Amino acid sequence: MGCVLLVISTACASLELPPPDDRAGMVRIGTAPPPTS
Repeated sequence: MGCVLLVISTACASLELPPPDDRAGMVRIGTAPPPTS
């Protein structure tokens, strides 16, 4: 759940002001394996 909240928070921030770092962070999260399958 924590991961989901983090993604939602990042998405909200991106909608307001999408910095290049945010995009890189999202890519890293997507590439990283999920905590629980």
